[in-house]
This record gives sequence, C-alpha cells and structure tokens, in this order.
Amino acid sequence: MKLEETSCPLCGTAGGEFFHEEAGFRYVSCTSCGLVYMNPRPAAGELLGHYQTYLPVAGEEIEAWRISMTPLFAKSARMIEEMVRGPGRILDVGCGFGFFPRLMADRGWEAVGLEISGFGADFAEGRLGVTVARATLKEAGFAPGSFDAVTAFYVIEHLPDPLAACLEAARILKPGGVLLLRWPHSAPLVKWTSRFNLNLGLMHAPSHLCQFSPRSVAALLERSGFVRVRTVVGGWTWPANPLWRLAGVGGGILAEALGRISGGRLLLPGVSKTTTAVKP
Repeated sequence: MKLEETSCPLCGTAGGEFFHEEAGFRYVSCTSCGLVYMNPRPAAGELLGHYQTYLPVAGEEIEAWRISMTPLFAKSARMIEEMVRGPGRILDVGCGFGFFPRLMADRGWEAVGLEISGFGADFAEGRLGVTVARATLKEAGFAPGSFDAVTAFYVIEHLPDPLAACLEAARILKPGGVLLLRWPHSAPLVKWTSRFNLNLGLMHAPSHLCQFSPRSVAALLERSGFVRVRTVVGGWTWPANPLWRLAGVGGGILAEALGRISGGRLLLPGVSKTTTAVKP
C-alpha cells in the first residue's frame, strides 16, 4: 500500500508526536490541536480501492450489522426529530447497506444515501429501495440548502479531509439544518492498554485515519461554521459477539448515566459518541 506524509487534517500543523503503532501504521498526536491521526497514511487512490472490499458480503454478517446498529439508529432518529420540525430531506453519508436511510424513509422522511462501496450501494438500492448516490460527498455536488439533516455514522474517522467534508455538509444544509456525527472514541483506551503492552486493534488501521475527542470534534464543527455543537453518548450498538456486546452495552449505559448526572460535562473516554450541530 502506497503511503504519503500529511499534516494535521484539522489545523494543518506539520509533524506530531508519536502516539501509537498498529499493523505497521503510525499514529501521531498533533502538537497544536491534539487530534490523533495516521501519518503517513494511504494515498487517496489506495483508500478508494480499500473501501470496495471494506463491507462484509455474507448474508449473516450483513444481518448482524443491521441488528448491531438498530438501537443506535433508532435513538439517532429521535435525536434528529427533536431538532428538526417535521419530516424533511435527509442525507446519510457512508450509508453502507442503507439501513438508516430506510428507517428514516419509513418515518416519513425523503432519505438519500451516499456510498462509495459498490456492493453496499447495490444492496441499499436493490434490497431496501434506497436512493443512493455513488460518490464522495464532494463529488455528489448537491445543491446548496438541499437537506434538513445530514448524518454520518462511523465515517468521519475514515476521511482524509474531515474539515472539507464538514464544510460541504454545511453548504448543502438548510439554515437551521442538523448535522449528526457518530464516531469512535478509541484513543483513550489505546493509550491505557498500551501501558500493558496490549494491542487490541482498536485504531482499525488502515481504515481509521483520525481519532477524534469531544474537544477536537467541536473544533472541527466550529471551524466548519456550525453552532450549538453538542456531544453525548447517544446510545450504543448491539454486537453479535457476546463479550463485545457486554462491553459495548455496559459501557454505554454507564457512560450515559454519568453524562446525565454531570449535566453533560463528564463523557466517559473510550465509548463512542454522537455529536450534533446546527447550521446557523
């Protein structure tokens, strides 16, 4: 895989302090903004090819993915509908198999998916009847103010230029429109487990190019022009593996309880987060 040097995808600062190495890929922490990112990273053409085989193709694996994401999708739908008056038009970036846009369509929304995996797009269109644009967000070229909401579940960490993606999301949202991002918060766990010489593959190299924190994702969205940025636990998934399910659900319940008790000030590290923001 061809690699290329890069500066911080959030603030542009060159260099960075060594953070972690996984599967031969090196992650650094930006000395200016603290974002953890892969450097060097796969070249753009390498990433496109990588994602053509990223999604599972076996029927039982696809069903396991649907079951795993169902509770998270349901909670995210409720969060969006609390922020947007009435069903509108929604875009799900990196829609995978199309389960979330299908859910929103069933709730009365005009839902569109965006997916670069040919297999994922075929499944979403052929099996679920979801309208899918087979392109990156920039390539899709949606008109300004096209959507009332834009979502991206476990996508922002894959993007070589997350700032450009968020700026594009702001452009295609209507004033008052909502952006919802779901992202892994793995870096604190990686830092902790590395003290015991454990490498659990939590960075998902080479797929995950960035590892955000509540602070860095807030900076990302504020630089993109969003307001009312809010990060919460926002639910949890239901993995097929019983041990991962216990860890995920248990951690999610604990994290949500701590968040409520602290008035949103305490966000348990290591647990995936949901961030919402509004276009002014």
